[in-house]
Amino acid sequence: CFSREVIEDYARKHQVCPFEMCLDMSLFADAIICDYNSYAHTYAKDNGVTIAFESHRFVENVQYMMERYPHVGFCLDTAHEDAFTPGFRYMPLWGDRLVATHLSDNEYVCDKDMHMLPFDGTFDYHEMMRKLDKYGYSGPLVLEVFQKVREDYKELTPEEFIATSYDRIKRISTLN
Repeated sequence: CFSREVIEDYARKHQVCPFEMCLDMSLFADAIICDYNSYAHTYAKDNGVTIAFESHRFVENVQYMMERYPHVGFCLDTAHEDAFTPGFRYMPLWGDRLVATHLSDNEYVCDKDMHMLPFDGTFDYHEMMRKLDKYGYSGPLVLEVFQKVREDYKELTPEEFIATSYDRIKRISTLN
């Protein structure tokens, strides 16, 4: 049995991340009975690392983690909101804990996570920027887009797709 203390001792002895060590150890286990999140969050907090949970299909899971670990942040993933929780917005719950963004678009079809370029789907970027301003977010706007999700994207060279992506994120940054 490997308790938290035993894992921490081994990790210190071998100068490795205890969380990564646990992940490696899990490959050889028949069963795991533990709360690995607790250790990972404690380790991150103690070492000045911010963990962010992004919006995904199970709101109650994100809510549980945000309540249990008040030091963690939130990552707004716009495609996940439209694909996994149509009509539900995370920002009113955790906008004050926003530390990162993953911006992309979808066609507002449940369970179809497309990661299209912004403005090619249905996400309201004007409203998002108003929320970012409301909650005082000043971090980076990060695109999480895929070139192979639409035929018209596939016709672009990688350079053209990157240039188009840049134009879209620049357009988002000017909204208010």
